[in-house]
Amino acid sequence: MPRTEHSADRAIFALHHQAIHVPRVERIARGMADLADGAGTMLDIGCGNGLLARRIAELARADTVRGVDVMVRDETSVPVAHYDGAHLPFDDASFDVITVCDVLHHAADPRAVVKDAMRVLRPNGRLVIKDHFRLGSVSNAVLLAMDMLGN
Repeated sequence: MPRTEHSADRAIFALHHQAIHVPRVERIARGMADLADGAGTMLDIGCGNGLLARRIAELARADTVRGVDVMVRDETSVPVAHYDGAHLPFDDASFDVITVCDVLHHAADPRAVVKDAMRVLRPNGRLVIKDHFRLGSVSNAVLLAMDMLGN
């Protein structure tokens, strides 16, 4: 049976997933987990489907992991609450560790995101951020292309 364009697209996606996406998630999870190690409670801001949050929590030995996202998906790996991009739906001092991975460059007001994260972070907690630099129109275009291909 000849390959259709649709099956070729699926094959390319599967190859990208195994060769690029899975190793990238593991590298990021290990790096962030090193900084979050021993967390009792963990929140991931902008968690998407929660796979990265779950992996970080496993590696960091977190007892509880929650996520928030502006778009809550039907199937997630961790409990996910809706997030408006500025106000986290949690009480003050709720989490030992908060992770934010590749979210701030999307935010309308990154400082507001960090400020509210600090509000729900417990005293002596850890805020672990991994993101890209936006240094002008060229890096904005590169980030847009990376997001379009990666997401």
